[in-house]
Amino acid sequence: MGILYSDDNSMKPDNGTKIFYERIAEAMAKTGRPAHIEGSNLVEYLEKAGFVDVVVNKIKLPHRPWAKERRLKQAGAMALISFDTTRVPFVRNGCAHKDSQNEQRGGG
Repeated sequence: MGILYSDDNSMKPDNGTKIFYERIAEAMAKTGRPAHIEGSNLVEYLEKAGFVDVVVNKIKLPHRPWAKERRLKQAGAMALISFDTTRVPFVRNGCAHKDSQNEQRGGG
């Protein structure tokens, strides 16, 4: 299962938002800052930090206001706003990182 998926498998592999999140995750992993942390990894990180009795609760987070349930519809609307306001900085940061790597190698 990927970073972004649908419960009913209706999201196609070429979905633009899905591709965006996958590429952001790949770029962040290359910089040593993985974006996608599974519950099992999170438990390990928290326990290494000294937390005990760590419990993971997975929740649904729609990325659009398509859900039928009111609470999930509201969460999806907020996720859409968040996505729309943060995607440009993510992309710019990734491009800036790529540019600085090129400069370090003598490229342009």
